[in-house]
Amino acid sequence: MIYRVLDISAFGEEDYLRAYEELPLWRQEKVRRYSRVEDKRRCVFSYALLISLIRECTETHGAIDIFPDGKGKLKLRNIPMGISISHSGNFVAACVHSGEVGIDIETVRDVSMSVINRALNEEEREYICLSGEGETLSAESLCAERFFELWTAKEAYVKFTGEGLSGLKSAVIDTSGKLSVKNSSCKLLAEKTEEYILSVVYE
Repeated sequence: MIYRVLDISAFGEEDYLRAYEELPLWRQEKVRRYSRVEDKRRCVFSYALLISLIRECTETHGAIDIFPDGKGKLKLRNIPMGISISHSGNFVAACVHSGEVGIDIETVRDVSMSVINRALNEEEREYICLSGEGETLSAESLCAERFFELWTAKEAYVKFTGEGLSGLKSAVIDTSGKLSVKNSSCKLLAEKTEEYILSVVYE
C-alpha cells in the first residue's frame, strides 16, 4: 500500500487549469457542481495526485480509466488495484493498493458536539474523553484530536468497504489502547502531524 499527501496551497491558477483539463468528463462535472473555489481546487488536485501515484506505481503512460461505482467508490478499469482519495483544508491525499483500500485526511479544527453525537457511538465518545461541557470542542484540545483520529479511521473504513458516509456511524472502531477495526482482517495505518490527521484502511 502506498499513499501520498500534498499541500496544494502553493498551486496557482495555471496549475489548476492544467490539472482540470486532464480530468475525465464525469470528474469535471463534479468540479463544476461546487460553488466554492476551495472545494473545486481540492476536487481537482486530489484526482491529479491519484493519477500521478497510479502512474508511479504501474509505470503506465497511457490513459488511465477511473470511474465511480454505484456507491461512489472509485474504481480502476483494467488495472487490478484499489484506489482512494481524500482532502481537507490545504491538503489532498491519495492511495493505491493491490487490494481494497480507503483513505481519509482531516485538518484538526473546532468541532461541534452535534457532529460528535451524530458520528460517534457511546464507546467512541468515551474514548475522546468528553467532559460534557460546552457545545464545541476547541481544535487545541485532546478531545478534538482524538475525535479526528476516530473520524478519519471510520471514514477510511467506510471508503474501504464502499458503504460511503451512510455507514459512518455504524463503523465499529476498537478504541481499547490503540485504534483498530473490530472483527475485521483489514489493517489500519494512522499518521498524525501538526497540520493533519490521516488514516488508511487496507487489506
